Amino acid sequence: ASVANAILTVEDGHRFDVGGSLTVGSADSGQEYGESRVTNPRGVLVEGVGVHVGGLLTVGQAYNSGTSPADEGVAIVESASVEQEGGSASLEGGMAVGRSTSGRAGGAVASASLLLDGTSLTGSGAWTIGEAVVPSSRYEGNALVSSADVRILGDGTSRVDLTSVVVGHAQSSGEGSARVTAANLTYSGGTFNSSNGLVVGSADVGVAASPVQATGSATFLDTNASVRLLQIGRYTGVGEQNPSSFAHGSLTLADSILTVDEDAEFALLTGGVGTATSELSLTRSVLDIEGDLLLGDGSELLFDIDGYDEYGRIEACSASLDGDLAVTFSFSLTDVDYWDLITLDVGSVFVGDFDSTEVLGLSDGMDWSLGFATNDCGQAVYRLAVTGVPVDPVAVPAPGAVCMLSVGLGLLSLRRRRG
Repeated sequence: ASVANAILTVEDGHRFDVGGSLTVGSADSGQEYGESRVTNPRGVLVEGVGVHVGGLLTVGQAYNSGTSPADEGVAIVESASVEQEGGSASLEGGMAVGRSTSGRAGGAVASASLLLDGTSLTGSGAWTIGEAVVPSSRYEGNALVSSADVRILGDGTSRVDLTSVVVGHAQSSGEGSARVTAANLTYSGGTFNSSNGLVVGSADVGVAASPVQATGSATFLDTNASVRLLQIGRYTGVGEQNPSSFAHGSLTLADSILTVDEDAEFALLTGGVGTATSELSLTRSVLDIEGDLLLGDGSELLFDIDGYDEYGRIEACSASLDGDLAVTFSFSLTDVDYWDLITLDVGSVFVGDFDSTEVLGLSDGMDWSLGFATNDCGQAVYRLAVTGVPVDPVAVPAPGAVCMLSVGLGLLSLRRRRG
Protein backbone atom coordinates (compact mmCIF):
# COMPACT_ATOMS: atom_id res chain seq x y z
CA ALA A 1 0.00 0.00 0.00
CA SER A 2 1.31 3.46 -0.82
CA VAL A 3 0.25 7.11 -0.60
CA ALA A 4 2.11 9.91 -2.38
CA ASN A 5 2.05 13.72 -2.35
CA ALA A 6 -0.77 14.30 0.11
CA ILE A 7 -0.81 17.98 1.03
CA LEU A 8 -2.63 20.20 3.54
CA THR A 9 -2.54 23.93 2.73
CA VAL A 10 -3.80 26.73 4.99
CA GLU A 11 -4.11 30.06 3.20
CA ASP A 12 -3.29 33.57 4.43
CA GLY A 13 -5.74 35.10 6.87
CA HIS A 14 -6.93 31.82 8.34
CA ARG A 15 -6.24 30.07 11.63
CA PHE A 16 -5.45 26.37 11.96
CA ASP A 17 -6.46 25.04 15.38
CA VAL A 18 -6.04 21.41 16.50
CA GLY A 19 -7.08 20.71 20.07
CA GLY A 20 -5.46 17.26 20.17
CA SER A 21 -2.52 15.67 18.35
CA LEU A 22 -1.57 16.16 14.70
CA THR A 23 0.34 13.69 12.51
CA VAL A 24 1.79 14.42 9.08
CA GLY A 25 3.09 11.24 7.42
CA SER A 26 2.66 7.88 9.18
CA ALA A 27 3.18 4.29 7.97
CA ASP A 28 2.52 1.06 9.86
CA SER A 29 3.45 -2.36 8.54
CA GLY A 30 2.35 -5.50 10.37
CA GLN A 31 2.05 -7.61 7.27
CA GLU A 32 3.97 -10.66 6.17
CA TYR A 33 5.28 -9.24 2.89
CA GLY A 34 5.26 -6.00 0.91
CA GLU A 35 5.54 -2.48 2.19
CA SER A 36 3.52 0.39 3.56
CA ARG A 37 4.92 3.57 1.99
CA VAL A 38 3.99 7.23 2.44
CA THR A 39 5.89 9.64 0.19
CA ASN A 40 6.11 13.42 0.45
CA PRO A 41 3.22 14.21 2.80
CA ARG A 42 3.21 17.97 3.43
CA GLY A 43 1.63 20.60 5.58
CA VAL A 44 2.02 24.11 4.13
CA LEU A 45 0.99 27.20 6.10
CA VAL A 46 1.41 30.40 4.15
CA GLU A 47 2.40 33.78 5.56
CA GLY A 48 0.09 35.27 8.16
CA VAL A 49 -1.46 32.01 9.37
CA GLY A 50 -1.94 31.36 13.08
CA VAL A 51 -1.38 27.74 14.16
CA HIS A 52 -2.26 25.99 17.42
CA VAL A 53 -1.66 22.30 18.20
CA GLY A 54 -2.74 21.28 21.69
CA GLY A 55 -1.30 17.76 21.59
CA LEU A 56 1.78 16.11 20.12
CA LEU A 57 2.86 17.20 16.64
CA THR A 58 4.32 14.19 14.79
CA VAL A 59 6.03 14.60 11.44
CA GLY A 60 7.27 11.42 9.74
CA GLN A 61 6.61 8.27 11.76
CA ALA A 62 7.32 4.73 10.56
CA TYR A 63 6.27 1.76 12.68
CA ASN A 64 6.66 -1.96 12.03
CA SER A 65 4.26 -3.76 14.29
CA GLY A 66 4.68 -7.32 13.03
CA THR A 67 4.32 -10.01 15.70
CA SER A 68 5.63 -13.21 14.13
CA PRO A 69 8.89 -14.38 12.49
CA ALA A 70 7.15 -14.42 9.08
CA ASP A 71 6.26 -10.72 9.19
CA GLU A 72 8.82 -9.27 6.75
CA GLY A 73 6.92 -6.19 5.63
CA VAL A 74 8.50 -2.74 5.76
CA ALA A 75 7.15 0.67 6.78
CA ILE A 76 8.52 3.73 4.98
CA VAL A 77 7.79 7.43 5.38
CA GLU A 78 9.76 9.60 2.94
CA SER A 79 10.19 13.37 3.13
CA ALA A 80 7.33 14.22 5.48
CA SER A 81 7.34 17.98 6.07
CA VAL A 82 5.61 20.93 7.71
CA GLU A 83 6.44 24.46 6.54
CA GLN A 84 5.24 27.79 7.86
CA GLU A 85 6.29 31.28 6.77
CA GLY A 86 5.68 34.15 9.15
CA GLY A 87 2.60 34.20 11.34
CA SER A 88 2.50 32.54 14.74
CA ALA A 89 2.60 28.98 16.03
CA SER A 90 1.72 27.48 19.40
CA LEU A 91 2.84 23.88 19.95
CA GLU A 92 1.63 22.93 23.42
CA GLY A 93 2.11 19.15 23.32
CA GLY A 94 5.68 18.92 22.05
CA MET A 95 6.90 17.42 18.79
CA ALA A 96 8.34 14.22 17.33
CA VAL A 97 10.03 14.72 13.96
CA GLY A 98 11.49 11.66 12.25
CA ARG A 99 10.71 8.57 14.32
CA SER A 100 11.25 4.92 13.38
CA THR A 101 10.33 1.86 15.48
CA SER A 102 10.77 -1.74 14.35
CA GLY A 103 10.94 -5.19 15.87
CA ARG A 104 10.95 -6.96 12.49
CA ALA A 105 13.74 -7.58 9.99
CA GLY A 106 11.74 -5.87 7.24
CA GLY A 107 12.26 -2.70 9.20
CA ALA A 108 11.00 0.86 9.35
CA VAL A 109 12.49 3.93 7.64
CA ALA A 110 11.61 7.61 8.18
CA SER A 111 12.73 11.04 7.00
CA ALA A 112 11.07 14.31 8.02
CA SER A 113 11.48 18.07 8.42
CA LEU A 114 9.86 21.05 10.11
CA LEU A 115 10.55 24.65 9.05
CA LEU A 116 9.19 27.75 10.78
CA ASP A 117 10.61 30.75 8.92
CA GLY A 118 10.06 34.15 10.52
CA THR A 119 7.38 32.64 12.75
CA SER A 120 6.72 33.70 16.35
CA LEU A 121 6.73 30.38 18.23
CA THR A 122 5.57 29.42 21.69
CA GLY A 123 5.99 25.83 22.77
CA SER A 124 5.95 23.35 25.62
CA GLY A 125 6.22 19.60 26.13
CA ALA A 126 9.06 17.38 24.92
CA TRP A 127 10.89 17.61 21.58
CA THR A 128 12.29 14.47 19.97
CA ILE A 129 14.09 15.00 16.67
CA GLY A 130 15.37 11.86 14.95
CA GLU A 131 14.80 8.69 16.96
CA ALA A 132 15.27 5.05 15.90
CA VAL A 133 14.18 2.30 18.31
CA VAL A 134 14.39 -1.50 18.21
CA PRO A 135 12.37 -2.78 21.17
CA SER A 136 13.14 -5.92 23.12
CA SER A 137 12.08 -8.85 20.95
CA ARG A 138 12.96 -12.41 20.00
CA TYR A 139 13.20 -11.30 16.38
CA GLU A 140 15.65 -9.06 14.60
CA GLY A 141 14.46 -5.52 13.95
CA ASN A 142 15.88 -2.69 11.85
CA ALA A 143 14.99 0.95 12.43
CA LEU A 144 16.42 3.85 10.42
CA VAL A 145 15.92 7.62 10.44
CA SER A 146 17.79 8.88 7.40
CA SER A 147 17.05 12.56 8.05
CA ALA A 148 15.26 14.63 10.71
CA ASP A 149 15.62 18.38 10.41
CA VAL A 150 13.92 21.06 12.54
CA ARG A 151 14.62 24.71 11.82
CA ILE A 152 13.02 27.38 14.00
CA LEU A 153 14.07 30.63 12.33
CA GLY A 154 12.10 32.97 14.55
CA ASP A 155 11.36 36.67 14.40
CA GLY A 156 13.11 37.30 17.73
CA THR A 157 9.99 36.84 19.86
CA SER A 158 9.91 33.02 20.03
CA ARG A 159 9.76 31.44 23.45
CA VAL A 160 9.71 27.73 24.28
CA ASP A 161 9.60 26.18 27.76
CA LEU A 162 10.15 22.47 27.25
CA THR A 163 10.46 19.44 29.50
CA SER A 164 13.20 17.72 27.46
CA VAL A 165 14.95 17.92 24.10
CA VAL A 166 16.56 14.92 22.35
CA VAL A 167 18.24 15.29 18.97
CA GLY A 168 19.51 12.11 17.31
CA HIS A 169 18.80 9.09 19.51
CA ALA A 170 19.26 5.43 18.55
CA GLN A 171 18.32 2.59 20.87
CA SER A 172 18.31 -1.18 20.45
CA SER A 173 17.03 -3.36 23.28
CA GLY A 174 16.99 -6.51 21.12
CA GLU A 175 18.58 -7.95 18.00
CA GLY A 176 18.98 -5.74 14.94
CA SER A 177 20.17 -2.26 14.04
CA ALA A 178 18.99 1.19 15.10
CA ARG A 179 20.43 4.12 13.16
CA VAL A 180 19.91 7.88 13.01
CA THR A 181 22.19 9.15 10.27
CA ALA A 182 21.31 12.86 10.44
CA ALA A 183 19.25 14.74 13.03
CA ASN A 184 19.43 18.50 13.36
CA LEU A 185 17.89 21.31 15.40
CA THR A 186 18.47 24.96 14.46
CA TYR A 187 16.92 27.58 16.75
CA SER A 188 17.33 31.26 15.94
CA GLY A 189 16.04 34.27 17.87
CA GLY A 190 14.23 34.37 21.21
CA THR A 191 14.48 32.18 24.31
CA PHE A 192 14.82 28.43 24.72
CA ASN A 193 14.41 26.53 28.00
CA SER A 194 14.47 22.81 28.79
CA SER A 195 13.81 21.79 32.39
CA ASN A 196 15.20 18.26 31.97
CA GLY A 197 18.11 18.97 29.68
CA LEU A 198 19.38 18.79 26.12
CA VAL A 199 20.82 15.53 24.74
CA VAL A 200 22.37 15.57 21.25
CA GLY A 201 23.69 12.42 19.58
CA SER A 202 23.01 9.52 21.95
CA ALA A 203 23.14 5.74 21.48
CA ASP A 204 21.87 3.07 23.89
CA VAL A 205 22.91 -0.50 23.16
CA GLY A 206 21.24 -3.40 24.95
CA VAL A 207 22.85 -6.22 22.94
CA ALA A 208 26.58 -6.12 22.25
CA ALA A 209 26.36 -7.33 18.65
CA SER A 210 23.66 -4.86 17.58
CA PRO A 211 24.91 -1.97 15.41
CA VAL A 212 23.54 1.22 16.93
CA GLN A 213 24.50 4.58 15.43
CA ALA A 214 23.36 8.09 16.32
CA THR A 215 24.38 11.43 14.83
CA GLY A 216 22.82 14.66 16.04
CA SER A 217 23.52 18.39 15.94
CA ALA A 218 22.03 21.48 17.59
CA THR A 219 22.68 25.10 16.60
CA PHE A 220 21.58 28.19 18.52
CA LEU A 221 21.78 31.59 16.84
CA ASP A 222 21.05 34.86 18.66
CA THR A 223 19.34 32.91 21.45
CA ASN A 224 19.18 33.09 25.23
CA ALA A 225 18.93 29.43 26.27
CA SER A 226 18.96 27.45 29.49
CA VAL A 227 18.89 23.71 30.20
CA ARG A 228 19.20 21.63 33.35
CA LEU A 229 21.71 19.12 31.95
CA LEU A 230 23.74 19.08 28.75
CA GLN A 231 24.99 15.89 27.07
CA ILE A 232 26.62 16.02 23.63
CA GLY A 233 27.73 12.65 22.21
CA ARG A 234 26.67 9.98 24.72
CA TYR A 235 27.20 6.24 24.24
CA THR A 236 25.85 3.62 26.63
CA GLY A 237 26.65 0.03 25.73
CA VAL A 238 27.27 -3.46 27.01
CA GLY A 239 29.70 -6.31 26.35
CA GLU A 240 32.61 -6.31 23.94
CA GLN A 241 33.87 -3.75 21.46
CA ASN A 242 31.47 -3.10 18.60
CA PRO A 243 33.28 -0.99 15.98
CA SER A 244 30.07 -0.35 14.03
CA SER A 245 28.31 1.38 16.94
CA PHE A 246 28.83 5.02 17.91
CA ALA A 247 27.28 8.25 19.12
CA HIS A 248 28.28 11.64 17.74
CA GLY A 249 26.87 15.00 18.80
CA SER A 250 27.68 18.57 17.91
CA LEU A 251 26.63 21.87 19.49
CA THR A 252 27.12 25.28 17.86
CA LEU A 253 26.54 28.60 19.61
CA ALA A 254 26.72 31.90 17.72
CA ASP A 255 25.77 35.23 19.34
CA SER A 256 24.07 33.22 22.09
CA ILE A 257 24.15 32.47 25.79
CA LEU A 258 23.52 28.92 27.01
CA THR A 259 23.20 28.39 30.76
CA VAL A 260 23.51 24.85 32.13
CA ASP A 261 22.17 24.40 35.66
CA GLU A 262 24.13 21.18 36.30
CA ASP A 263 26.94 19.43 34.39
CA ALA A 264 27.86 19.73 30.72
CA GLU A 265 29.24 16.44 29.35
CA PHE A 266 30.88 15.94 25.96
CA ALA A 267 31.89 12.61 24.35
CA LEU A 268 30.49 10.66 27.27
CA LEU A 269 31.06 6.89 27.43
CA THR A 270 28.80 5.71 30.22
CA GLY A 271 28.96 1.92 29.83
CA GLY A 272 30.22 -0.91 27.67
CA VAL A 273 32.86 -0.43 25.01
CA GLY A 274 31.88 1.87 22.17
CA THR A 275 32.67 5.22 20.57
CA ALA A 276 31.47 8.63 21.72
CA THR A 277 32.56 11.81 19.94
CA SER A 278 31.47 15.44 20.11
CA GLU A 279 32.08 18.93 18.76
CA LEU A 280 31.46 22.22 20.54
CA SER A 281 31.81 25.45 18.55
CA LEU A 282 31.58 28.90 20.14
CA THR A 283 31.37 32.20 18.23
CA ARG A 284 30.71 35.41 20.20
CA SER A 285 28.88 33.27 22.74
CA VAL A 286 29.03 32.18 26.37
CA LEU A 287 28.49 28.66 27.69
CA ASP A 288 27.77 29.22 31.38
CA ILE A 289 27.95 25.96 33.37
CA GLU A 290 26.81 26.01 36.98
CA GLY A 291 28.17 22.50 37.46
CA ASP A 292 31.19 20.77 35.90
CA LEU A 293 32.56 20.86 32.37
CA LEU A 294 33.45 17.27 31.45
CA LEU A 295 35.31 16.75 28.17
CA GLY A 296 35.83 13.14 27.07
CA ASP A 297 38.61 11.67 24.96
CA GLY A 298 36.54 12.00 21.77
CA SER A 299 35.63 15.66 22.28
CA GLU A 300 36.66 18.57 20.07
CA LEU A 301 36.40 22.15 21.32
CA LEU A 302 36.39 25.00 18.78
CA PHE A 303 36.71 28.68 19.70
CA ASP A 304 36.31 31.45 17.14
CA ILE A 305 37.85 34.85 17.94
CA ASP A 306 36.38 37.74 15.95
CA GLY A 307 38.05 40.60 17.77
CA TYR A 308 39.78 41.74 20.92
CA ASP A 309 36.50 41.63 22.85
CA GLU A 310 34.43 39.35 20.60
CA TYR A 311 35.00 35.67 21.12
CA GLY A 312 33.42 32.48 22.42
CA ARG A 313 34.16 31.40 25.97
CA ILE A 314 33.16 29.01 28.73
CA GLU A 315 32.53 29.67 32.41
CA ALA A 316 32.22 26.66 34.73
CA CYS A 317 32.37 25.61 38.36
CA SER A 318 35.17 23.14 37.55
CA ALA A 319 36.54 21.39 34.48
CA SER A 320 37.99 18.04 33.45
CA LEU A 321 39.86 18.41 30.15
CA ASP A 322 40.55 15.88 27.40
CA GLY A 323 40.24 15.62 23.63
CA ASP A 324 41.28 18.32 21.16
CA LEU A 325 41.22 22.13 21.22
CA ALA A 326 41.30 24.45 18.21
CA VAL A 327 41.21 28.26 18.15
CA THR A 328 40.61 30.25 14.97
CA PHE A 329 41.27 33.99 14.54
CA SER A 330 38.85 35.68 12.14
CA PHE A 331 40.46 39.13 12.21
CA SER A 332 43.90 40.66 11.77
CA LEU A 333 45.77 41.34 15.00
CA THR A 334 47.64 44.61 15.35
CA ASP A 335 48.52 44.35 19.03
CA VAL A 336 49.39 41.75 21.65
CA ASP A 337 46.53 40.56 23.85
CA TYR A 338 45.08 37.54 25.63
CA TRP A 339 41.79 35.66 25.67
CA ASP A 340 40.57 33.59 28.61
CA LEU A 341 38.76 30.75 26.86
CA ILE A 342 37.69 28.82 29.98
CA THR A 343 37.22 30.43 33.40
CA LEU A 344 36.53 28.46 36.59
CA ASP A 345 34.98 29.50 39.89
CA VAL A 346 37.33 30.84 42.55
CA GLY A 347 39.05 27.95 44.33
CA SER A 348 38.56 25.43 41.49
CA VAL A 349 41.40 23.95 39.45
CA PHE A 350 41.60 22.19 36.11
CA VAL A 351 41.89 18.39 35.96
CA GLY A 352 43.68 16.89 32.95
CA ASP A 353 44.60 18.67 29.74
CA PHE A 354 43.87 18.58 26.04
CA ASP A 355 45.46 15.86 23.93
CA SER A 356 46.21 18.35 21.16
CA THR A 357 45.89 22.10 20.58
CA GLU A 358 45.88 24.17 17.40
CA VAL A 359 45.77 27.91 16.69
CA LEU A 360 44.75 29.04 13.20
CA GLY A 361 44.52 32.42 11.50
CA LEU A 362 47.66 34.05 12.94
CA SER A 363 50.27 35.59 10.69
CA ASP A 364 53.73 34.12 10.42
CA GLY A 365 56.11 35.39 13.06
CA MET A 366 53.56 35.96 15.80
CA ASP A 367 54.42 34.64 19.25
CA TRP A 368 51.67 32.97 21.26
CA SER A 369 51.10 30.64 24.17
CA LEU A 370 48.17 28.47 25.18
CA GLY A 371 47.66 26.95 28.62
CA PHE A 372 46.78 27.38 32.28
CA ALA A 373 46.90 30.78 34.00
CA THR A 374 45.30 32.81 36.80
CA ASN A 375 43.34 35.99 36.17
CA ASP A 376 43.30 39.14 38.31
CA CYS A 377 40.40 37.77 40.37
CA GLY A 378 42.36 34.67 41.35
CA GLN A 379 40.37 32.34 39.08
CA ALA A 380 41.97 29.49 37.16
CA VAL A 381 41.69 30.09 33.41
CA TYR A 382 42.73 28.42 30.18
CA ARG A 383 44.31 31.30 28.28
CA LEU A 384 45.48 32.03 24.77
CA ALA A 385 48.02 34.87 24.77
CA VAL A 386 49.55 36.55 21.74
CA THR A 387 52.80 37.98 23.06
CA GLY A 388 54.46 39.19 19.90
CA VAL A 389 53.18 40.84 16.71
CA PRO A 390 55.88 41.45 14.08
CA VAL A 391 56.20 44.80 12.33
CA ASP A 392 55.46 44.50 8.63
CA PRO A 393 58.62 45.78 6.88
CA VAL A 394 56.61 46.57 3.74
CA ALA A 395 54.00 48.71 5.44
CA VAL A 396 56.01 51.96 5.67
CA PRO A 397 53.68 54.94 6.30
CA ALA A 398 53.84 58.04 4.15
CA PRO A 399 55.37 61.11 5.88
CA GLY A 400 51.99 62.79 6.27
CA ALA A 401 50.57 59.75 8.03
CA VAL A 402 53.21 59.51 10.79
CA CYS A 403 51.37 61.85 13.15
CA MET A 404 48.05 60.02 12.72
CA LEU A 405 49.77 56.67 13.26
CA SER A 406 51.33 57.93 16.52
CA VAL A 407 47.93 59.06 17.81
CA GLY A 408 46.41 55.71 16.90
CA LEU A 409 49.09 53.78 18.78
CA GLY A 410 48.54 56.00 21.80
CA LEU A 411 44.83 55.18 21.82
CA LEU A 412 45.58 51.49 21.59
CA SER A 413 47.85 51.68 24.62
CA LEU A 414 45.04 53.26 26.64
CA ARG A 415 42.61 50.43 25.92
CA ARG A 416 41.53 48.91 29.21
CA ARG A 417 42.80 45.40 29.72
CA ARG A 418 40.40 42.67 30.70
CA GLY A 419 40.67 41.38 34.26
